[in-house]
Amino acid sequence: MLLQSFLVYSLLTVVMLLLAWQASRSKDWSFMVLAVLAFAVIFGYRYGVGRDFFMYQRMFDTVLTGLERKCEWGFVQLMLLVHHLGLGETFFFAITSFIPVYLVFRVFKDEPDLYVPVVAVFMLYAFWQPTANVVRQVFAFGFFVMSIKPLQQQKWLTHYLWILVAFLFHKSALFLVNVLAASLYAVVPKKALLPQCSTLKAAKAGSKRMRS
Repeated sequence: MLLQSFLVYSLLTVVMLLLAWQASRSKDWSFMVLAVLAFAVIFGYRYGVGRDFFMYQRMFDTVLTGLERKCEWGFVQLMLLVHHLGLGETFFFAITSFIPVYLVFRVFKDEPDLYVPVVAVFMLYAFWQPTANVVRQVFAFGFFVMSIKPLQQQKWLTHYLWILVAFLFHKSALFLVNVLAASLYAVVPKKALLPQCSTLKAAKAGSKRMRS
């Protein structure tokens, strides 16, 4: 079983690197999409891979009758959508692997010279593991990454819409907003960070109300 997993993982890595190389050579982003799709297909058919695999399997199986534990609205709606489309558990695990990885890879879409290094680091340094472990947090991170470019362009509405989507999949998105604001404080004009600071104050106030 261990040998089989190693062979599948190694073959997947080679396939993704070849697709990334072709995407870089031809400057055709569709090959990167195929690389992420190959990753999602393999991880859709996984069983028992990931610390929280059985927890998410149980959540998917019971979402129609009532979850045994609290879960963010966005993730619940995703599970319900997969059920209503009749696509099953394999598609659920595949789509939860595809979306966050695609969103992170998409950050490098305009940098074809980085396609191969990004895939190599992602696979060879096992950065794929969170997609199999902390699924909702990875979803939130993927949407959070999409909010960074609008922030740099000071497109506040787009930025906060992405943050909202991230929050609907995991509440840790608010923490990421504050980390981003703190990291940019020294290099971005303070006036441009006023919306971020307002979010930080609102998050703190909400936290105090929940404690009281």
